[in-house]
Amino acid sequence: MRTEINLILNIPNGSVTATSLGVEGYARHRSPGSGKHFRGKTIMIDLALEGDRPAFRFYEEGGWRDAAGDAAAALAAVRSGKRTKTALSNDGFNITPLDAYRGIFLVKTGGSVLPLAPPRRLIDYLKHGCHEEMTPAQVARSIDRPVPESRAPRLFMILAPIQFLLLTNLAPEEYAWYATHRPGKIFRRLMFVELAAEQPQIAAASRFSDAREKLAADPSKKTKSIVFGECLNDVPFRDWAGYRGDVPGGLYAGDRDGLSLWTFPPAVPRTWDRLDGRDRRGGRGASRRRDNPPGGNPYKDSEGEEDMAGEEAAIVFAIQKKIIGKFRDQCATDPRQAMTLESLNIRKRVAVKSLIKKKILVEAPDDRFYLDEEAAEELFKNRRWIFLIVIIFAIIGLLAAYFLNP
Repeated sequence: MRTEINLILNIPNGSVTATSLGVEGYARHRSPGSGKHFRGKTIMIDLALEGDRPAFRFYEEGGWRDAAGDAAAALAAVRSGKRTKTALSNDGFNITPLDAYRGIFLVKTGGSVLPLAPPRRLIDYLKHGCHEEMTPAQVARSIDRPVPESRAPRLFMILAPIQFLLLTNLAPEEYAWYATHRPGKIFRRLMFVELAAEQPQIAAASRFSDAREKLAADPSKKTKSIVFGECLNDVPFRDWAGYRGDVPGGLYAGDRDGLSLWTFPPAVPRTWDRLDGRDRRGGRGASRRRDNPPGGNPYKDSEGEEDMAGEEAAIVFAIQKKIIGKFRDQCATDPRQAMTLESLNIRKRVAVKSLIKKKILVEAPDDRFYLDEEAAEELFKNRRWIFLIVIIFAIIGLLAAYFLNP
């Protein structure tokens, strides 16, 4: 039987690889290891083939490489027996037409794959005149969209051709048109998502508030960058707009001709969802318990932990070990990876309050916490010493009883 081969574009690094492993097999092959220890999210795009050649034409690059020839050679190498062969080592995103995308897959660090739904064409751009001083209203008219009565800033994460976060007064269709037409800062094509929440683990809260103030103060201002650099690894997929199905969103890709949207499947599999730190009791749209006192965190208590008998203390310590294990399993060991207690399905208040008091769980913005590994190790070290001392005294007691009682 003839083996199926794939040509895969990897985002954000832009490499193109031929493989006989299939998308899921290639994702596992490419994974650096368990998500507990490494960081390496990827967006994999399965490209159209015609036989053992690309079923599309790469855009011209000025002749410095033969992208079509390199891709054909890589596919031929895989057909002859190699499992994977790199066709292009970089910048494949900019030269691959969007209509070559056969499927898009979100890949977590450990190699788990989630296929997105087939694309929906949102808009075709028919006008191309653009200047940097255009107002948001003028941008809307340029794409033949109605001008909204009011605008609220939206947070976008650009994934390709470069990674950065920005706040904008533009809708996705407006931003994609502006980004692929504006002089000087133009993108040949771009891929981005809208985020449902600010990301304090990437940039200081003041960066977000300052950007909002500048957009509000100047109605003609369209965008304000927050931070440049790696973003994909630092933002959970669950924070993408559209993940829960409650608001429009997904993965946007566009060029100067138009914009398309790949949405999440109607039901994100629980096994895939849980790997991203979601509430383990349910998948997409799972309800969360809301028993916090008004204006406070139920796990924070200025009075400290309650007095406990020895047996109860042992039970609490066992629970604390499980809590610490949950944070380690999700790599929530620094402020950038902080998570809410609810997302880890942690409900034991006494055990949590003790860990917070001892600075083993450290609070981050938005009621998130991360594990201080050194403090946790010190806790276990002290407990081991206590256990050892108890054993020694028990042995001394037994020996004393043996020799003192004839």
